[in-house]
Amino acid sequence: MIGDERSRFLANGQAYEMDWVHVNTISDGKIVETGEYNDAATMVEAFRAPAADRARH
Repeated sequence: MIGDERSRFLANGQAYEMDWVHVNTISDGKIVETGEYNDAATMVEAFRAPAADRARH
């Protein structure tokens, strides 16, 4: 599954956008393993940023 998200950290108000991929391994019709791949660096950058000026949003 391929997707994207837009979100905002509540702690500092910083928004971010990133793409992601979920990979599932299916055996006998059941999900037996799952993996998630995303742009963690984008999330970390937004998380570490100073508080956003909420008046601009």
